[in-house]
Amino acid sequence: MAYHRKEIPKEALMVLYLDEKKTPDEIGAIYGMVDNTVRANLRRLDIPVRSASESHYLAWCKPRKISTREQLVARNQRTLKGLPYDEYYREYFKSHRRQHAESDRRFQQHHKDREALHHREYNRRIRQEITELLGGKCSNPNCAVSGGMKDPRALQIDHVNGDGAKLRRGLNGLQSMYRQMLRDIKAGSKAYQLLCANCNWIKKFERDES
Repeated sequence: MAYHRKEIPKEALMVLYLDEKKTPDEIGAIYGMVDNTVRANLRRLDIPVRSASESHYLAWCKPRKISTREQLVARNQRTLKGLPYDEYYREYFKSHRRQHAESDRRFQQHHKDREALHHREYNRRIRQEITELLGGKCSNPNCAVSGGMKDPRALQIDHVNGDGAKLRRGLNGLQSMYRQMLRDIKAGSKAYQLLCANCNWIKKFERDES
């Protein structure tokens, strides 16, 4: 039994392949045939067949349909129960606070080493940013090191008014304290300064700071 290959009209094939830059897969989907049959039609009609890399490049260049935030919200209105997007998730997390806290605890227990490394690296970066904002050297003009100590290992963030203990009591851990310091400094606060360890201890002794 002879096999008859399905043929595509030349004019239609030229419009789809050359003008609209459709791939053999896309043309095959239109005519209900596999891509190899489309390529056979192209060769039969002496239409230059693009290489696979050229076809992939043209497919990659085609504009993609991107869903906007509004479209996503409209699509999920039933899930959002008619509430605005942000308000819905605020309500959701408020009503599932215990489940999220328990999930966070389980994650931290199973990834203790990774969490500790993450927190150390985060604290190091934020402390480095604070140090740079405060000048990167000891601010005491009478520092024993000429020009002020610049070694970050010996520099300490000092509370000018000696109220560091009060700030620490109102915050939850070192990371929270660093974040609060950074916010205050960026807002123009003069409550912090950089001192080397020697100058800081001398200041605490002279002012009887706890």
